[in-house]
Amino acid sequence: MRRGIASLAMGLLVAAAGVVPASANSLTWTVTNRSHYAIQVSFYSQNVGREWPGGGQSWDLFDHGPHTFTLRCHSGEKICYGAFVYQSHSRYWGVGFNNSASCGDCCGICGAGSMENSLSD
Repeated sequence: MRRGIASLAMGLLVAAAGVVPASANSLTWTVTNRSHYAIQVSFYSQNVGREWPGGGQSWDLFDHGPHTFTLRCHSGEKICYGAFVYQSHSRYWGVGFNNSASCGDCCGICGAGSMENSLSD
């Protein structure tokens, strides 16, 4: 019983953060920082005015290991990543800081599986 309650509580915390297990209503990204910079990453819907993790926040990638993000979204929704140098935004990848740039290969479709990106100099 305790394990069930703990699992439920963890599931609610994960869902509240907008990160959930993969499904038709999710898109999983694996991002690896191969640059010489500490970077931050966010994800931006191109169909609906929302972002992950939301609230103007970003996830920090200080190491060079893979980081996996499973985003809750609407099936068919186009989502792009934006990565940028930690706290300076002097260099960017994808759609950059605050979805302010365009990209040719930085978007995925919700429910279509998973995406991988290695960000390098």
